Amino acid sequence: MTAFATDPLSIATGVDGAAGPPVRATSSIVICSLPRSGSWLLAQALDRTGVAGHAREYLRPELERRYAAEWGVAAPDVDGFTRGMLRGGTTANGVFALKVHWHDCMRYVASARGAGRLGSDADVLRAMLPAPRFVHIVRRDTLRQAVSWCRALDSDAWWQVGGSAPADAEERWDPDFEKIEVLQGLLAEGERGWRAFFGAGGIAPVEVVYEDLVADFAPTVRRVLDQLGVVCPHDDAGVPAPSLRRQADSMSERWVQDVLQLQRAAAIPVTRVETAPLASALRPGGLWVRREQPFPHVVAHDVLRLDVYSRMEAAYAQLLARPGAFTRSTTGYDVFSHTFDAATRGPLALFCSREWHDLVAAVCGMRGTGHVFAGLHHHGIGSPSGSPHNDLNPGFFARASRDGEVVLASSACSYFTGAAAQQGVLPVETVRGVAVIFFLHNGPWRPGDGGEVGLYRGAFDPVDHPPLTVPPIDNSMLLFECTPNSLHAFLSNRVRPRNSVILWVHRTRSEVVARWGDAAIVHWPASSRKVSLNTIS
Repeated sequence: MTAFATDPLSIATGVDGAAGPPVRATSSIVICSLPRSGSWLLAQALDRTGVAGHAREYLRPELERRYAAEWGVAAPDVDGFTRGMLRGGTTANGVFALKVHWHDCMRYVASARGAGRLGSDADVLRAMLPAPRFVHIVRRDTLRQAVSWCRALDSDAWWQVGGSAPADAEERWDPDFEKIEVLQGLLAEGERGWRAFFGAGGIAPVEVVYEDLVADFAPTVRRVLDQLGVVCPHDDAGVPAPSLRRQADSMSERWVQDVLQLQRAAAIPVTRVETAPLASALRPGGLWVRREQPFPHVVAHDVLRLDVYSRMEAAYAQLLARPGAFTRSTTGYDVFSHTFDAATRGPLALFCSREWHDLVAAVCGMRGTGHVFAGLHHHGIGSPSGSPHNDLNPGFFARASRDGEVVLASSACSYFTGAAAQQGVLPVETVRGVAVIFFLHNGPWRPGDGGEVGLYRGAFDPVDHPPLTVPPIDNSMLLFECTPNSLHAFLSNRVRPRNSVILWVHRTRSEVVARWGDAAIVHWPASSRKVSLNTIS
C-alpha cells in the first residue's frame, strides 16, 4: 500500500487505490466537491462499502505527479494517467470512484481536449471515464466552510483520524479576515462552475448536503448508493461509522463569530439603493463588504444572479471572438479594450444604465453627474504588471446629462481633451469619481495565478508587493471612490487571460477642486490624448 500524506483514507481505512489485482472499470462515480465540503467523509463512507470504488483526489496537482510516478506514466500522457487511475480506483465489482474539486476537474478536461477529446466539458469527461455518474456534495454554511479552509491552510492540518488531538490544541491564533473573504469568493466561484457544468451537460447529480450527512450518516450513505444504482451488501446498521474526526472547535466558532461581526459592520445595504430594474439582476444575499485599508474600497461577491451573469459572460466571449472588437490600449499598459457607446445593447448594457450609475455612486457615497465611461478589458497571459495610480483623471463628454439618463463617452468630442469633433458640441468637463472593476470570463482562479488588482498605501510601494490584493473571481467586483489616495494597479496574470468590465462614474470638476485642489487632478499625458475612443484604458 502506498499511503500519501495528503490522503486520509490511506490511513483511516487501510485501503489504497493502487492495492489489489487490476479490475476493469465498467462504471464511474465522480464526487464533485469543493474544499472543506465534507467530501473526504463521503469518500470514506463509499470506500468502506467495498462496492463503490476507491475515491481519491487523483487529479489534485501535487498528488497527480506522485501517482504518475507510481504508475510509471509520463506527465503529459493524460490517457496513460487515466488508465492508471482506473486501475487504482476500481473495486472488484467494476466501479471506479474519483473525488475532484472544480478547478482540478477543469484542468483534467483541458488536458483531455489537448489529447483530442471533443464536445462539452461533460462530453469530454464521459469520453475519459466509463459511464460516469455524479455526486455533488455541498455545505449550507459556506462561512464555516471558508473558515475551515482558512484554518487548514494556516495550520496545514487538513483532517483528523480517530482520536487524534485537535489541530489547535497547543496554539490559538486570530483569523485573517481578508483571506476568509477571498476563500468565500472562491467557494462561490467553484459552486457556480459545478452548477454550470451540470446544466450544460444535462446532468442531474445525486445531491448530498454535508450537514445532513453528519446528522444522518448511514441513511444518507444508503440513499446515495441507491440513487447511484449500486447494490450495497450492508443495511444502514452495517454502514461503518466514520473514522475521520470533525475538526471544528471553539476556535472555529470564535472565528465565525468574529467574521460575522465584521461583515455585519462592513456590509453595505445594497437593497436600499437599488431600483426595480436592477433588482432583477442582482443576486439576493450577495456580499458587499466595505474595507478601510489601504484606502476605502468595496469588494462584492456573487454580484449578479447566475442566469444574468451567464448571459453577460456569453456576450463578453462573443465580443472577444469578433475580429477588431478589441483594440490595443494606451502605451505603457498591456491591455486590449472595447469601449461601450450609445449603441451598446444586450446583457452588458446593464453597466450603461442609470440604475447601475446610481447604485455604485451611492455605495461610494458620491453623487454622479450621469456621465459614464465603460468598456471591457482583456489581458493576455503574461501581461506585465502596471504601476500604482489613482484614476483621478478628467473626462470630457459631448453634453450634460439630463435627469435619469446616462451620457457615455463618444466620438463627438475627445474624452481626454474635450476637443469637439462636430459643430455645435459643447463639451462638459468632469472628473472620474468612482472606479468599478467587474470580473467575468476568467474561469477558476487559484492563489498564485496572478491577475489581481493590487491596492497600495503610497505611490512608491513596490507594485508586486501590495498591502492587499483583490483576485479576479468571476461575478465579483471591486469599486472605490477616486481620490488622491486610491492607488491601485493590475498584477501580472501568469496562468490565464484576465477579463473584466471597467467603468467610471464621473463627478463635477468643481467638487474635486474644492475637496483636494486643482493640482490633485491627474491630467492625461500627451500620448494618451492621441488615442482613439475605442482604445481608452
